[in-house]
Amino acid sequence: MSRQYASEDMFWEAWFPGGNEVKEPQITVQIRRSGKPGPTKAYADVLLNFPDGELRLIGFGIVKQPGKSPWVGFPENHGQNRYFPVVEAKGRIRDGIVKAVLAAYSESGSGSESEWNSESEWNS
Repeated sequence: MSRQYASEDMFWEAWFPGGNEVKEPQITVQIRRSGKPGPTKAYADVLLNFPDGELRLIGFGIVKQPGKSPWVGFPENHGQNRYFPVVEAKGRIRDGIVKAVLAAYSESGSGSESEWNSESEWNS
């Protein structure tokens, strides 16, 4: 059931009783190597662990083109003529996810699968 509220404060109070402070999550990343030739070198699944629950985001791509640094592509679905985002993030949460995925990829070395755990490093 969806409800609309007159103000943001009412939304937060309805969905997050006790205030609007959402704690920054601990991030766990699982890396799966692609195993195929091409710029997509691996895939990542991200688990955001909050004090009162968790959110799993599946299907990030780690792309590495010759002579360039690797970058993280957020999950997308392919339509007839273009791709459509499945997950979007902005600000510190996006920066934290990208940083965690690239760190996990870097630490995974040449293995086929790897898991990386870290306390959030939002301010570093």
